Amino acid sequence: MRGFSERPDAANPPIWKLDKATGKPSRTSINSDAVVKDFYRLQEVPGLEATQIETDLAKIEGIAAVHLSRLVAGGNLSQVDRFELASYINLQHRRTPRGRQWFVEMYEHMSKVIMDFNVNRVDTDDKIRDFLRQQGSDTSDDAVLAFRTHLDDWRSGHMRLETTSDHEVMGMFMANNQVAIAIASQMTWTLLRSDPPHEFVLGDHPICMYDPTAIRGHGVGWMSSRETEVSLPVGRYACLVFKVGTPICREDRAAQERVMDLNLRSYATAEWSLFGATQLAVQTVRADARRNTDMIHKYQPRKPH
Repeated sequence: MRGFSERPDAANPPIWKLDKATGKPSRTSINSDAVVKDFYRLQEVPGLEATQIETDLAKIEGIAAVHLSRLVAGGNLSQVDRFELASYINLQHRRTPRGRQWFVEMYEHMSKVIMDFNVNRVDTDDKIRDFLRQQGSDTSDDAVLAFRTHLDDWRSGHMRLETTSDHEVMGMFMANNQVAIAIASQMTWTLLRSDPPHEFVLGDHPICMYDPTAIRGHGVGWMSSRETEVSLPVGRYACLVFKVGTPICREDRAAQERVMDLNLRSYATAEWSLFGATQLAVQTVRADARRNTDMIHKYQPRKPH
């Protein structure tokens, strides 16, 4: 968020915030809006401290900050650098309240599918015993009977699966390395630069994914098609854009129309707030959004399926 302040080097840089629901702008600071208390705190994970995720995220952020600063300054990134930065960027998409809720919904659905599959294939005591043996569990007659009782409860609807808050917190790391490798090795990174007074704004959900080929009801991901475009504003006059293609980092200029389009994506993706360096910057995007409601609808975030 420092890159969206007129005083990025201040201890607590000031920034303008636009309330999406009311359209009201207000002057605030990064420390006031960049932190949610205990958002990543674990409740009960054996072997891990309650603050372990916060510690891990701080390390990832520290590594990514070096790479991102070098990229914005015009430097080059190695493939390893791109992977480390991609890991952070993918987490920026997953760690938001919306991203975490989407994971919970998908995880619970996948768990139910797996449970249904297991229930259907262990319909005799011998199959139950074999299943328990494969899991390294107790295979005694009492254990088989207890497991059969669980299956009966599942079939009757008396038992159901639910995620915990720890599932939600740790879920953002699921397959993160694999996704980061794909972002680093199968996508073209373009750093778009704009010229004053045309500046980018930042939404509270900063990663914007748009696939013009996605049909109604389908989700959108990093590579849902070759036309998918993922954008991440990284400063007042800089925005990263990712598309499937040659794994290189390149630069391009963003004209006024392109800046407005990417800002509309940020506005559509934001849940509650939009941030910018000046009151004019955030209010301009609000006005553009009100004039282009069809584009805002087109850019609405789509949950994974």
